This record gives sequence, C-alpha cells and structure tokens, in this order.
Amino acid sequence: MIYLIILLFGAILSFLGPWWITAIVAWIVCRWRAKNAKQAILQSAAALLTLWLGMALYSHFNSSVDMTEKMAGILTGSPNGISSAMNPVLIFGVTAFLALLVGAVSGFAGYRLRKV
Repeated sequence: MIYLIILLFGAILSFLGPWWITAIVAWIVCRWRAKNAKQAILQSAAALLTLWLGMALYSHFNSSVDMTEKMAGILTGSPNGISSAMNPVLIFGVTAFLALLVGAVSGFAGYRLRKV
C-alpha cells in the first residue's frame, strides 16, 4: 500500500515540482503508514526506483532531443555527450542507484521521525 501511495502522489507531484519532491512524498507516507523500518526502506526505495526509471525512460523515448546524451555530457564534462565510457545503460544505472538511495533514506527518516 505504501508503494502505491508513493507512486501515485510522487508521479503527480513530480510533474509539478522539482525532482526531490518524490523524497518528501516518501518521507510523509512512511511517517504516516510504515509499520517497521524494513517496510519503510524497501517500499519507498522500490517506489522511487519505479518512478524515476519510468520518468527517465519516458523522457528518453519521447523527447525531441537525446536527453540521455545530454545527461552523459553533464556527468562526463564532455560536450560530445556519450563517450566510450558512458552509454545509456550506465546513465539509467546511475539513475536507479540514486533513486534507491534517496528512497531508502527518505523512507527510513520518515519512519524514525514517527518514533521520536
């Protein structure tokens, strides 16, 4: 249930706000609904992973410019974009790792604040 609530409100608010709004959604939902730390960490991390990868894939396939190449250019500092070291799979892997990390930390923080 936590997964679906974070996914629903995170998707709606991510179109209206900055990228980190999903972390606030996970924090609030886990503070409100999580029964233990494991549930808060796993479900918020999974929800943010699904949401961020879904948004990344959507922007990759539906934008008029190659968003993945622009992100690779930012990460490598190269104006050429994707070099031999950076490919789209690696960009999506970095996105997935960051989503898992942000989701787990925000969910755990929300759960722990409830205990205070």
